[in-house]
Amino acid sequence: MTQPRSLLSAVCAAVVLFAGSASAAGVNLRWNACAGDGGVSNRTSACSTTLGSQVLVASFVSPIPVPDLTAVETHFNFVVAGSGLPPWFQFNPAGSCRFGALGAAATIPSLAVNCIDPFGGGAASGIGSYTVGGSGPNTAQFFAPAVVPATSAASIVV
Repeated sequence: MTQPRSLLSAVCAAVVLFAGSASAAGVNLRWNACAGDGGVSNRTSACSTTLGSQVLVASFVSPIPVPDLTAVETHFNFVVAGSGLPPWFQFNPAGSCRFGALGAAATIPSLAVNCIDPFGGGAASGIGSYTVGGSGPNTAQFFAPAVVPATSAASIVV
């Protein structure tokens, strides 16, 4: 399967307060939609409740052709202002404010036009890890892979 437009790497149903505009090397982070579909780069929240969710869409444009793509790894490093990570970002360990409230899916937003799922909806995804404080008390790291069997490999053309 050939995909010349933006490729969705992951949609993270993450309850996160801010997402800076990441676009280095063709990587895009946007709220609620792909970058090409009008997703916004910044959101704010009063953080007055631990209920609800937001969708952070991560997509990329490959600078080179990629034959036989069977996996995409998504890594995020969050750094917040202040001396510690607010409870809103604490998805683990058990007993933390938002324990279990982070999810990942390898699907594109339902109204996507300019994002393409290279795996045609067939990828399995989930949370590989979420670590609080790995690079300091005001940080968190998130990893979510999306994979398909070798028989469902996709090819990316530029």
